[in-house]
Amino acid sequence: MPIPLVIEASRQAGLAISHVGLEVGLDQQYLLDEVTVLFPDHHPVVPCDAPFEAELEVAVVSVRYRQGKVCGLTFAGSWIVAGSVVVIATASMRCISAANYPALRRRAAVPERRVEVPTAPLSAGPNGQRVVGWKPHDPLLFDHPVDHVPGMALIDAMLSIDPFPDTFTVRFHQFAELSELVAAHIRTTSTSRTFTFAQGSEVVASGKTVSRP
Repeated sequence: MPIPLVIEASRQAGLAISHVGLEVGLDQQYLLDEVTVLFPDHHPVVPCDAPFEAELEVAVVSVRYRQGKVCGLTFAGSWIVAGSVVVIATASMRCISAANYPALRRRAAVPERRVEVPTAPLSAGPNGQRVVGWKPHDPLLFDHPVDHVPGMALIDAMLSIDPFPDTFTVRFHQFAELSELVAAHIRTTSTSRTFTFAQGSEVVASGKTVSRP
């Protein structure tokens, strides 16, 4: 089952719950802090080139408040195929008001400063490093205007190395800027891979994939 689909559909369901059930304003920006995808059994094989039927049940795990307003939430989405839970996605997000968001993005690159990147999820870069790339018109990555490297681009980079893990986790520590290449450092064991994404000396995200023997 495609992990990007699991993450994005679960995220959108969580956003809908926050708007309808928790009265989060439509002008809020959502920042994804961490996401974990767990396949209770081994990663199931679901055709990627044809429709398939699944149910998605989403539960709010926790809600964080500041001055009486929702400022963050954690939710879990269970995907059910043929009566069985085949994958569980858990995500933690922050809610940032439209007024406060610009203060977080003072480092955002103006368009003319954006660096050119490869179109493959991972490619050889300078000094023997691997660098993250993406297709600039990918509808999954760029379904709305962005002022930073989409988190899904880093997720795609991880999955290009380990496409069918049993557990997938990624944490976003800070914004990855469009003005600089994102380097990927990967450490591999017999059952796992650990990923560190950095721009210069700053770690912007980290993740891990695990496959059962």
